[in-house]
Amino acid sequence: MEKTQISSTRRSFNFRLGCDAGNTGKFQAEGDSAWLRIAQRIRRSGKEEMWDSVTIECTSEQDGTLVLRVIVFNPDWEEPLQIASIRSRPQDIESLTPLGCNLAHNKFATNRDLAGIHEVTAVFFSSDGLALRLADAISQSVAHLCKRT
Repeated sequence: MEKTQISSTRRSFNFRLGCDAGNTGKFQAEGDSAWLRIAQRIRRSGKEEMWDSVTIECTSEQDGTLVLRVIVFNPDWEEPLQIASIRSRPQDIESLTPLGCNLAHNKFATNRDLAGIHEVTAVFFSSDGLALRLADAISQSVAHLCKRT
């Protein structure tokens, strides 16, 4: 994985997104919050459709903690399921843990206030090291959850 140096002379954003959608195109964006939705083709009721199966929500809490949540949606489920929460506290010089990872599966409230979160739609993640590991974790969790239904 590539380590990025943060320059003290320019504004630093809280999150960076990288996307490579094959021959469709690539992009990179930075922001203080982000909302990434990944859809995949499914067959339901005899018809093909695109289903938003994974959302990655990146937010900043009031105390400055940065939170990345991975939420899985399935047309057979009543509610979405959060499968990962990854936290960092870059402003806390006393913190000894760069990333806190919680892979517990929790129901995710559908009526969350998403105001101020910028949406980015992509077909799949970039090949960046963290994104690749995160995509692997998502794939494994989704496969495990789909077996249970």
